[in-house]
Amino acid sequence: MNFQQLRIVQEAVRCQFNLTEVASALFTSQSGVSKH
Repeated sequence: MNFQQLRIVQEAVRCQFNLTEVASALFTSQSGVSKH
């Protein structure tokens, strides 16, 4: 697991696993978040 994946998991927990919010918080696309 790399740093980016850890960051996605951290944001997912913070956003209650709402991938749209996670993507927005990380300035990336929802599909980019889902891929990891």
